[in-house]
Amino acid sequence: MEESDTPPRELTLEEAVALAILLQKGGQLVEAGELYRRVLEMHPDHPQALHYAGVLAHQQGRNQEAVALVERSLALAPDQADWYSNQGIIFQSSGEARRAKPRARAGSGRLVQQPGHHFPVQRRARSSD
Repeated sequence: MEESDTPPRELTLEEAVALAILLQKGGQLVEAGELYRRVLEMHPDHPQALHYAGVLAHQQGRNQEAVALVERSLALAPDQADWYSNQGIIFQSSGEARRAKPRARAGSGRLVQQPGHHFPVQRRARSSD
């Protein structure tokens, strides 16, 4: 097989985030974390990188860091309904389920598959209070 003389090109910001998410879904958490770190060094307010870096922190048992990153991502992109589901999971596993409750209505009501989780999370709207 011949080697190409074409030098590798740099990834765009969006390509780097997409690759990090794919690595995370594939269980390559260290590699994904390194990509998120590099993206956030250059663009500290990138909502998607913040969010999935938070999900990654949760997967690695760093729940306080996960909460901070996910909350920051939601402050920058509050219209991401699926992200509220991830936030609720992080709150529940860190023993802060009471913090997740007020945000329950912000979710979309659809199934959410999160990187590293082997089950979908169902959000259900409450019929009345």
